[in-house]
Amino acid sequence: AGQGIAMAPVDASSAGKGRQGCVSDKIRHHIENGCKFYSLEFFPPNTLEGARSLIARVDRLAKLQPKPLFVDVTWNMESGKRAIETLVAAKAVCSLDVQMHMSCTGITKKMADDLLVEAMDADIRSILVLRGDPAPGKSDWEPVADGFKNASELVSYIRHKYGDFFSLSVAGHPGKHPASSSKEEDLEHLKQKVGCGADFIITQMTFKASEYQEFVGSCRRVGIDCPIIPGVLMIPPSLEKLRAVCNHCSVEVPEDLVELLETCGSDKEKVREAGRVYMQRVCSEMLSSGAPGLYMYTLNLEKSAQEIVTNLNLKVLDAGMSDSAVRPLPFPRPREKETVRPIFWASNAISYLTRTRNWSADFPSQWGQVNNEKSKAGDHSFVYDPLPSGDEDNILYSHHSIVGRRLGSMAERRNMWGESPSTEEDVFDVFERFVRGFVPRLPWCDRLEKETLASGILKPLATLNHYGYLTINSQPRVNGAPSEDEQFGWGPRGGHVYQKAYLEFFCSPGNLDRLLEALGSHPSISLEAFNVNGGRRCVWTDSLGQRNKTDEANVVRCSPSATLLSPSPLLIRQNL
Repeated sequence: AGQGIAMAPVDASSAGKGRQGCVSDKIRHHIENGCKFYSLEFFPPNTLEGARSLIARVDRLAKLQPKPLFVDVTWNMESGKRAIETLVAAKAVCSLDVQMHMSCTGITKKMADDLLVEAMDADIRSILVLRGDPAPGKSDWEPVADGFKNASELVSYIRHKYGDFFSLSVAGHPGKHPASSSKEEDLEHLKQKVGCGADFIITQMTFKASEYQEFVGSCRRVGIDCPIIPGVLMIPPSLEKLRAVCNHCSVEVPEDLVELLETCGSDKEKVREAGRVYMQRVCSEMLSSGAPGLYMYTLNLEKSAQEIVTNLNLKVLDAGMSDSAVRPLPFPRPREKETVRPIFWASNAISYLTRTRNWSADFPSQWGQVNNEKSKAGDHSFVYDPLPSGDEDNILYSHHSIVGRRLGSMAERRNMWGESPSTEEDVFDVFERFVRGFVPRLPWCDRLEKETLASGILKPLATLNHYGYLTINSQPRVNGAPSEDEQFGWGPRGGHVYQKAYLEFFCSPGNLDRLLEALGSHPSISLEAFNVNGGRRCVWTDSLGQRNKTDEANVVRCSPSATLLSPSPLLIRQNL
């Protein structure tokens, strides 16, 4: 937990103690285990199209190893709603912890309460508290009536009214805040913010490890003992933009960086790459000098952030422990306490996470309750719920956003699936080409799963699609593969994985009749089929050769070790 030669050790116990799931808890855990981390800051989108693009970037960065400790989106009165929606999307779709910005500019106590309640409802438990910039059209910063004069007042208000629900961070300025008359005065203001209840400090962007070290040393000498995370900037693709960003933040651009970028001329890619290499060195020096992690001002520059994180070779927390798993569960992006997921969502995690984002962690009970109620009411829509009222423009639900991101624009869809299919065979061809790797995705499938690619079932899947059995989900059978297996392994080491072969597809009534007739000579295969009106046809043959119907879960995947784990039931009657 040391902060370098010039700095006293961090008192990790002060970071969000007792607030499970808060960013400060995660920071404390990483510090205690000597594991460096990073986080990413983004600008909010101005349009739904921009939101779609931003979430796509965040989603790709979420796949880095290690993934970001948290992400946040800058906030002001004009972008507030879109910023919160973006955070909700990042949390639900990308399975990332998030931190909400909240500034004092233009907000009253009632407005602050509204925002905080909205954050609580969205399960956002971390807030970066800022004084903020002057209101639009104003040269000087001014508080509003019944508002907050500074960040300390807002921190104190949140802590006293909401207790320990939120983890709170505040900004620190290695070169002093422009409104402070001296560094000493600025440190006193920072100490006051921490004393009012802030858990950790994020610095304004800094370009020198020595400047960060000096700042942390000054903080320790005045009694500030919480974690201090240096802010580092992704260099924009022109010197002019860099100067504009730094001027807005009252930060001086180092002369050596200016000279370096001037040699690149107007070539944007050269400027970006030179800036990336420069900041790569800065980030490495920060971490080597004792910084617990990095707060990366991305300017929404995905490529630079991705390359820097990859080249830092940060350790994944808990990696290498003897009881660690290849994958904790067989499905991607498990949420906290989630242990079960329907198998038919295996290839579309985005749809699952989006549609079930407000469900309780007790998934099996929630699922059964929701669908039992619908079934009794004669509602056979089951999984495919309509949009919640009033959410048509929400980033999570709009067909222009998350779904649109997965499907692509109209031009992209036509390029993937054809201009205008005129026969059934044209549609069959799209599905077959997806399985063969020539179409990147379908509305029901984000991608081909790794186990599908490695199992040898691609050729028969392609044949099925060619003849009109349009597959959207499948898994090969696995009989006792080690839990460490690269393709099929999951769960604690030393276990074995078992799963039934499974296939979900669309087909015509005629093809269904042919299939049911053929299944008469294959008693080990069961099938349930549904049409749009809720009609159901079933073949279920038990080991004695007797036909049977069931409402029970048919477990298609399990991994026994010390205990038997069954994370993916196929709830046959109600949920297919």
